[in-house]
Amino acid sequence: MGKKRGYTRVKTEPAYNHYWFEEERVCLIGVNKDISEDAARLYIDAPIISASNKFWKEFFKLSQTNRQIIQKAMDKWHQKTQKKTILFNNYNWNVFTDFLFSRYDLSLYDIAREIEGTGTISKNRRKKSTYDNLNNLLKIKTQPRKENIILAKEICAYYLVTYDLITTGQGYIYSLDKKYDPMDFNEQLSNYTFENVQKEFNESDGNEVDTKRLLLKLTGLKEEDISCIPIQIFGSKPMLDQKTEQVFITIMNEMK
Repeated sequence: MGKKRGYTRVKTEPAYNHYWFEEERVCLIGVNKDISEDAARLYIDAPIISASNKFWKEFFKLSQTNRQIIQKAMDKWHQKTQKKTILFNNYNWNVFTDFLFSRYDLSLYDIAREIEGTGTISKNRRKKSTYDNLNNLLKIKTQPRKENIILAKEICAYYLVTYDLITTGQGYIYSLDKKYDPMDFNEQLSNYTFENVQKEFNESDGNEVDTKRLLLKLTGLKEEDISCIPIQIFGSKPMLDQKTEQVFITIMNEMK
């Protein structure tokens, strides 16, 4: 397919580093270029939420037992206060598309061409080109329109990444034979097309589709044939708010 007017393949290299830690079996993406792989590795075992330097200064004065108590309390706080209404995170989407460029050498233009090549674009999406919609998702500061959120979900599913990576910064990526190598859309995956992925979304309740179930259904693979690898975005962990942080600091001071 030739290039369409208005499309351009501007991107020449990833904006971030994307690391695969084989020993830990974790994929850490969106790492700043000036952060080394060894330094980024420390982030994997860090708490699921972050805080100021003042907090950590007090935290590391505690005994290991008391650290574990505080950590569990922080985790419970996070679970109770985690926002369930976030449907799209612009920063996480930016990192995800950069990851696709690094992993598959696919720019937004390439992704748009592949989607439009299926002939399955809805009437609503024809009002603006697929490329424009994808490009706008990189820039938008508010919640996108419903059809564009669905498009983002479909793209995540097609490239075998769970959509919670976009909403929370942590999710899973699927691959074959317990390896991290990019999924090769060979004969074994010939039925895993964007058209079939989109069909599943159109037929689902509330446009929610389980990526793993979809992969198994469309390919005929068994669970033991695929790997479910944690993937997280560097710097995406939420911060304790100032008031809650001060409460934790007061508690830690009482524990010394």
